[in-house]
Amino acid sequence: MGDEISIPTMEGDTKLKIAEGTQSGKEFRLRGKGVPYLNEHGRGDMVVQVAVQTPKKLSKVQKELLRQLGESLTVENTPTSRSLFSKVKEMFN
Repeated sequence: MGDEISIPTMEGDTKLKIAEGTQSGKEFRLRGKGVPYLNEHGRGDMVVQVAVQTPKKLSKVQKELLRQLGESLTVENTPTSRSLFSKVKEMFN
């Protein structure tokens, strides 16, 4: 659903806007917010990686709502990335 979060950096907190539909593992680069260069001016980039956590315990109502959401999603909302093995297998078929 997207959000704007606060990221702690060496210069203090910085706001980062997470777009709707961002998947777990996506990386964002904060230019000039990383570690200072050794014997030089300026700073490197800070990389922030998104980690989506899935709840382990859900109530009956929450499970039903997730089930309804799953039924309402179309095929185009499923991940499209394929493993290397499946790509090679497809080449030979």
